[in-house]
Amino acid sequence: MPDSDKPEVKAPPSYRGLGHDPVLTTLVETLGSEFRTPVVMIVLLEQGEPYIAGKTGIVGFDAERAAYLILPVIEASSASSVRDIRGQRPPPPHGVPRGVRFHASAPLINEDGQAIGALLIADSKPRRIGQSALAQLDRFATLAYAALTRSYYAAKLETRVHEIEKLKQRNESILTASVDAIASFEPIRNFRGDIEDYKLVQYNPAFERILDRPKEDLHDARLLEAFPQAEDLGVFERFRQVAETGKPTDFEEAFTQNGLDTWYRITAVATGQKGFTLTLSSIQERKMHQQSLERANAKLRQFSVAVAHDLKAPLRHLQGFGRIVKSRMQVTALHEDLVYLDELDRAADRLKAMLDGLLDYTMLGNQEHTHAHCSLQDCAELAAEPLGYDSVGATLNIDLDHLPDVVGDKVQIQRVFHNLFDNALKYHSAEPLEVSVTGEVVKGLAIVTVRDNGIGIAPEYHEKVFDLFTRLPEAQDQAHGSGIGLPICRQIAESFGGSLELRKPKGQEAQGEQGSTFQLTLPIAEPHSLRKSNHAAA
Repeated sequence: MPDSDKPEVKAPPSYRGLGHDPVLTTLVETLGSEFRTPVVMIVLLEQGEPYIAGKTGIVGFDAERAAYLILPVIEASSASSVRDIRGQRPPPPHGVPRGVRFHASAPLINEDGQAIGALLIADSKPRRIGQSALAQLDRFATLAYAALTRSYYAAKLETRVHEIEKLKQRNESILTASVDAIASFEPIRNFRGDIEDYKLVQYNPAFERILDRPKEDLHDARLLEAFPQAEDLGVFERFRQVAETGKPTDFEEAFTQNGLDTWYRITAVATGQKGFTLTLSSIQERKMHQQSLERANAKLRQFSVAVAHDLKAPLRHLQGFGRIVKSRMQVTALHEDLVYLDELDRAADRLKAMLDGLLDYTMLGNQEHTHAHCSLQDCAELAAEPLGYDSVGATLNIDLDHLPDVVGDKVQIQRVFHNLFDNALKYHSAEPLEVSVTGEVVKGLAIVTVRDNGIGIAPEYHEKVFDLFTRLPEAQDQAHGSGIGLPICRQIAESFGGSLELRKPKGQEAQGEQGSTFQLTLPIAEPHSLRKSNHAAA
């Protein structure tokens, strides 16, 4: 038969290591007794090790020669065959099996109908067997393949069980070593089928230490017994929602233990039949540090308010007496002396503005802002009204009406716009001032861009201008500006979960353009409240 016409033999799953399977051994022994042959072998066309199980009663007979004998029946992939070895095919590389005068084989057929090997019997004496014996050999071949398959899956199952056991041991090692408390709970239902509590079914040593109870008391312990505050704090309902909906939860909560509040970060994920697994990570140290920091900040704010307030009184006296001295010296004083007095008065004004700004900045940190729906278009238009852009020939175009409402305090957001518009007026160039306000929504955030064509701000000051009392070099000789307006604006934006940045638009420098571009970001409100009209303030 040409090689191209030979049926393709698909290699079966690896059966190596099954040679000592008791079922296969019994089958080989039974077949040998039934046919009274010294050679009974199960031979597979498998890489390297075709011998699976058998007995060889002829000297020099091995698996490789056995494979040579079964090839005709494999190639035919048909019923059993009885063949005389002589003259059938070229001898194998190691010679014809010595002493073999008779052999018969039946193919092992897999589920795909392919021959993967054969059941072989051989004898040193010439003999013939009838059709009934061949049929019996076929039945033994079917049993042999079934035994192989059973042994294969049994070994595979054993391997899998061993892997699962190793994985279980590894997971138990991880749970034992974890500093986080981990526990699994299953629901406890009342007679109506409603969940009334959860019982503890598995936990690690860290969870045991949190409860501070003997291990024997933890078996089937109830959640509300372990954490009696869970219901009052709403934590129990959170866990129930996790178990019912399958959606995990992650939050921070304090539980009273031994008279002390202990803070945890709590994560719960649904497991099993309406159960959940709980992870508690202690954040007590972080909370204590946070509370300490809050107390320190509160004292610092109190100190700042006191300093700003207390310094204003002597400053008023200093400025008042300075003006009295100037009024009395109008006739007798030298012009140079009057200039000094004017400079003293301007310096006092600047100091007063700085103290007012510091007090304002400090008080802003102490306030609780209203979080409500705000229209950015309305806030921007109201902020522009008192500045009188028309009277100075400036142009202000506001195009925010397409944006949804944002979360914030209308007065404070209006204050941010007012400061940005006012700065544009203060620091404009010789060109007619133009200010544009545009916006877009990106990933749940309203991004507002305020761009002007003023004198601009050098890149090295883009972050410094948000520091307290920072003034640009070109503004040092101007009386207006305390260096606190932009820090206040950023603080307002951040208090509502937003931000305020100074950016350089792409290509602006290459085109020789001047001006500043501020980007205000605020979270949009839900549900969106879209406005339909369009307005432009000029």
